[in-house]
Amino acid sequence: SGVVISNAVPSPWSPKFAIVEEYRKAMKKVGKTEYDFTSLEGYMAAKSFVAILKETGRDLSREKFIDTAERMGPIDLGDFQLRFSGKHHEGSKFVELVLIGRDGKFVR
Repeated sequence: SGVVISNAVPSPWSPKFAIVEEYRKAMKKVGKTEYDFTSLEGYMAAKSFVAILKETGRDLSREKFIDTAERMGPIDLGDFQLRFSGKHHEGSKFVELVLIGRDGKFVR
């Protein structure tokens, strides 16, 4: 209780980002109604991975995948962009602080 943590993805309960709404719809489609930071981050990672795969094309290799990610420009996930380069592989500089409340739930 009272601990502040930093997250590299938006809140899965915030309608501010289109990617969050898309994630929530996808979760509901498979019968999941509880959202969390970890599954949202996984959803975003999978979506960006697929975008890079599509851009890379059929002749896939580790090197070509990395080269594509580094040169393809921003990947728009829905009001949330990732950008990779030869020097930066983290994709985003987004950080949001979240407080853990007395009940163990996240408070913005």
